[in-house]
Amino acid sequence: MNPATTALLLIGFQNDQFSANAPLRSAIDDAERTDSVLESTLRFVHQVSESPMTVIVPPTELTQRFVSATNANGILWKLRESGALLPGTPGAEPIPELQAYGDRILTVRGKSGFNAFLNTSVERELRDRNITDVVIAGAITSLCVDSTARTAYELGYNVTMLTDCVLSGTAAEHDLYCERMFPLYARAVDSRTLLGELNSAAA
Repeated sequence: MNPATTALLLIGFQNDQFSANAPLRSAIDDAERTDSVLESTLRFVHQVSESPMTVIVPPTELTQRFVSATNANGILWKLRESGALLPGTPGAEPIPELQAYGDRILTVRGKSGFNAFLNTSVERELRDRNITDVVIAGAITSLCVDSTARTAYELGYNVTMLTDCVLSGTAAEHDLYCERMFPLYARAVDSRTLLGELNSAAA
C-alpha cells in the first residue's frame, strides 16, 4: 500500500456520536468500546498525518427528507427522535480532535444517509488524487461503515477495514462483520498492523 495513493475515510466521527454526552452513545451498549475505537483511530490519524495519505471526513447531516419522515421504524427514525446530526448544529460537526488538524483533513459535505459516496464529492476527490486504496474507520459498522465500504469496493478500490477503529452496536455485531462480512469485499486488519506495514514499506 502506497500512502500517496491511499485515502483514509473517517465515517461518523462527530460530536453527536463520540462526545462524552452524545445522544447517539445510547446506540452502543458499551461506552468503553466507543472510547477504545476513538483512541485507536486518533492514534492512527496522528501516525499517518505526516505522510502523503489523503484523510477525508464526510460528516452525516440529516436532510429535511429524513427529519420529516413518517415511517416509524429503523435507525433513521431513531436519529430523528434523538435530534442528532442536524445541519448547522454543533453535534453534526466533526469532533474537535479531527478539526485540530485543519486543512490536513478534508471535510466533504453532503452525506445525508449511510453511504459516504452518495450525494457527495468523495469519489471525485479520490479520482482527482489517483487513489487506489481506501482505508475505512468509523461508526456504525453495520450501517455507514458497511455501506461506504461496499461502494468503494464496487467502484474498484482496494478496501481495508481497520477492525479496532470501527464502532458496532454490540460485540457480536463487531465480530460478525470483522470475521465474516468484511472479508467478502475488503481486507480486515487492526490499525497497529497496518501502521507497521506502512512503516516497513517506507523504510
